[in-house]
Amino acid sequence: EFIPFIFRMGDVYELIEAEPPYIAIEFVRPADRQIFLTLSDMEENLVYEYKGIVENMYVFQQGFNFYQLPMEGVIFINVIEGAYGFETILKPGNRYTYTTVFGDTRFIFNGSPDFDYYKGYRDAEDLGEGQRYESYRRGYEDGMRLAEGLLESEYQRGFQNGSKTGYANGYNEGYQNGFDDAYDEIITSDEYTLGYDNGFKDGEKSKIVKNNEAFYSGIEKWLVPAIIVVLVVGGIMSISALKRREA
Repeated sequence: EFIPFIFRMGDVYELIEAEPPYIAIEFVRPADRQIFLTLSDMEENLVYEYKGIVENMYVFQQGFNFYQLPMEGVIFINVIEGAYGFETILKPGNRYTYTTVFGDTRFIFNGSPDFDYYKGYRDAEDLGEGQRYESYRRGYEDGMRLAEGLLESEYQRGFQNGSKTGYANGYNEGYQNGFDDAYDEIITSDEYTLGYDNGFKDGEKSKIVKNNEAFYSGIEKWLVPAIIVVLVVGGIMSISALKRREA
């Protein structure tokens, strides 16, 4: 029994299993009468889907209409030039634009399931490349802003710490140097020497005065007893001398 290689209007099939998006069918019998249109029924610049070869003739489909063409004198162009640069072979499922050039019958490749996949992949790849650049640009700018913020905060922190340290170091160093310079200037100056000498003299004078005051303030305590002692001693010595003369 003849089993067609393509689906044709009128052919009878039995549904075996249906599990979307796939179905399983079994061929039962061919159509009682298959009607094919011819090349003369085709219109230029319209797209037709290639179905295969039946009885040594090309079969195309557009909508519910099937077209049967002789194999002689038909030219297929299976290349899409330009941005996609796609090349294929004659196979069922290809879509062709029908045209004539200087009397030649030409079918120019317009698309196919594999080309649709390839085109979608390329478009997504190009879009992804653009999105990759955009995401890179955004990430770069966000990273720059974050880094600038960190740098600014670090600068401010460093500036504050540096200011505190610099101020403390500068103050301490300036204080010490100022003290040392002033002290050296005081020690080596004539005013200091003159002041030191005058102070020393005044101090000595003050010491003598204090000693004299102490001397005179206590004279009554030791001068009278001293006089008495001198008188007593003098009397004794006079008496002793008289006795020696009488003897």
